[in-house]
Amino acid sequence: GFGGYGRLGHRGQKDEFSPRKIEMFENRLALPLDSKIACGNMTSFATIKGGQIYQWGKPKLSGDTIMYPKPLFELSGWNIRSMAGGNGTFAVASEKSAITWGTALYQELGYGPKGKKSSANPAKVEALDDMLTHEVNCSAGNILFLVDSKEDVSAFEEWEAPATVTPVEEPPKKRKGGAKAGRGRKRVR
Repeated sequence: GFGGYGRLGHRGQKDEFSPRKIEMFENRLALPLDSKIACGNMTSFATIKGGQIYQWGKPKLSGDTIMYPKPLFELSGWNIRSMAGGNGTFAVASEKSAITWGTALYQELGYGPKGKKSSANPAKVEALDDMLTHEVNCSAGNILFLVDSKEDVSAFEEWEAPATVTPVEEPPKKRKGGAKAGRGRKRVR
């Protein structure tokens, strides 16, 4: 795949044309069969035995890249059930919490209309605290939280799409001033 920003974890930005093991995850740090793996636009994640998350690539839109897997210590000790990466946003479902972070544009991190829009570090989604979140998924402009059907979500607002959307045609814009090409200009030789 495309190795830009070190997103493949091979200590460089070289593209790879066939699958290759990540050297860091051989021997002592071998990934267990139940490891959780997630990839975003420029960042990749994996859990090792004991649940420690490792990240590599470019987790923040500004700043340095991580050319090989490094521990994400902010989530040490959490029992990770699901994790996902999007276009600069990341989410984790763990125990009875949902955790998000990243550079969001549309409040997709789930902190609410009055909450922060972005988060440089992992933070709990308070609205989902103490709820069993089975899966998370990230995409451009949204994060999906799949919550257990036994949880009470009646306090959440329900969004309904408008019945019809009528496009509004704008009149063409008139060009302002300016001489027409070739007229009124003196030629300098």
